[in-house]
Amino acid sequence: MKKLILLLIFLFCAISVDACANPKFNEIKDAAKMFAMEKKQGKKPVLDPSTRKAMKDFISQNKNVSLKEFEKARLAAYVGDILIEDIMDTHGMAYEDIPSKIKDKKDRDIYAAVREVRRRYRHKEYIFCKGDDERKIRKSQEKIWKLKKKLPKDRGNYVERMKVYEQMLDECRVSVHAIPSLLAIYRYEEFDAKYNNLMLRLIREDQVDYDYSRDKRGELGGGFASEYRIFLVHNSPDNVNLLTKSQVKMVAEALLTKHQGVLVLREYEDDTHMFTHVLGLTYLSQWLKQYKLDDLREKIARRFFDNEITVWYLRVHTVSDPERFKEELEYLRQLKIVEANDDGGN
Repeated sequence: MKKLILLLIFLFCAISVDACANPKFNEIKDAAKMFAMEKKQGKKPVLDPSTRKAMKDFISQNKNVSLKEFEKARLAAYVGDILIEDIMDTHGMAYEDIPSKIKDKKDRDIYAAVREVRRRYRHKEYIFCKGDDERKIRKSQEKIWKLKKKLPKDRGNYVERMKVYEQMLDECRVSVHAIPSLLAIYRYEEFDAKYNNLMLRLIREDQVDYDYSRDKRGELGGGFASEYRIFLVHNSPDNVNLLTKSQVKMVAEALLTKHQGVLVLREYEDDTHMFTHVLGLTYLSQWLKQYKLDDLREKIARRFFDNEITVWYLRVHTVSDPERFKEELEYLRQLKIVEANDDGGN
């Protein structure tokens, strides 16, 4: 019984590290969600004393939280907004009056902590690029703003827009202004090497864990997940010069770990999404076979092909395009993911 309890504790911690490291984390997260919901409903939310204390403790403990801890950093920024509103309501003052009129030392300390949290979160893109140096951040912001003004008004002028976006990326390598636009232009203009270099960097570096790819739910963002699938389809194994063995290995390992959400099926997947999903998986599998990365190939197959809907779409596309898909279906038969007598969709 004791071993079972310890196992359950371990599994819970594996699922939610923050919840184990800080038991108040989920409580604060839920309170923040409730606060936002009440505001959305037009109500005037009020913090009860225990929630107020928990939020203040959370801010004090996390005023210098690493921005790479995206969920905790984002929650700290939002809790900071709640506490500022609470201070304004409690003391009956406007935001601009807080620095000069607030008398309570604890509230002054909380206000200072909140300012620091909000400043760092607001400037996170530039902090990742330049470090936490206000002078460098301002200088980098000014450069980005000036570059944005240089963008051609004609959105069809892809080459000139690309040049400006590349300068933005040189200035700040995690620029949320430049990355999505550059990926789209590279694909449209068929700059395969440029496209792959940028996507591979996004996949390889930690930045995709906290910035470009993350939506408000703390999951892989839809835009990044979609681009990831397009990347898999964009790189046909028929062109052996597109990806190296080490690059294919890195992509497969990322999909099995930090980016597995890219290939997790959702209820809203339509035929077009499923075609991209199955073709991307098939191409990746063929790349892994080509480079003799057999263990990774089997792991990818068992992790992402071993479900009814993916296998069903693979069967359908095998019938319509056997040259592209038949080999993969046969491989799944060898792994017994698909029954040996499966006729491929007939």
